[in-house]
Amino acid sequence: MIGIKNYKSGQSLVEMTIALAVSFLFLSSAVVLMGVALKTSKQNVFFQAASFLSQDLSDRLAVFSETKWYCPTNCRDSSDAPANFGIYNLQKGQTNPYSLTASSPFQWANNKETVVVNGVTYSRYFFLDNVCRSDANDDITGSTPCSSSSTEDPSTQKATIITEWQNIGSVSEVKLVKYLTRGANAAFAQTDWSSGPTTPIDSPTLIPGQDFFSSSNI
Repeated sequence: MIGIKNYKSGQSLVEMTIALAVSFLFLSSAVVLMGVALKTSKQNVFFQAASFLSQDLSDRLAVFSETKWYCPTNCRDSSDAPANFGIYNLQKGQTNPYSLTASSPFQWANNKETVVVNGVTYSRYFFLDNVCRSDANDDITGSTPCSSSSTEDPSTQKATIITEWQNIGSVSEVKLVKYLTRGANAAFAQTDWSSGPTTPIDSPTLIPGQDFFSSSNI
């Protein structure tokens, strides 16, 4: 009877060891899953904040483009010329990042803007590209330089808005693409035709000149 009791006691110890090992594996898996869930939740918070910042800059950029589209000098106000260029006159491409002031009237700056939200530092900016449209149907075909079957549209700009933040040793970003168009019309009075007749050019005119194509009965 003593030998039987010792045998049963040894069997129970093995079962307890196996049960503890299985329990440990389940607990380890649960901890890993909780860690992944917490990490995902935290990343969602970062993404939502970055999306909000990108959309905010996109909205302000639309307002700015409606106010100042083509201003090669100072848009007829008292500001210094280069600092008051319109959106069409800004340098193009990702190597030329810009930001906008936080309050109206919006003004651009050639740098990235730093914004802190809930203790997290974000960097947001935009860059611009000139837009090409198809000669056949006016559809957007891409950015300049244009192909032989398309032409630059001076009334459309492609704006890419980016918000970045540090994410565990790497940089994450939210990118938003917006096409800005010049929809407002402006009338002008021209009284100086001193440049005389000239050959017509089949391309958009950004600034009216003093020349004309032909005249009669003058």
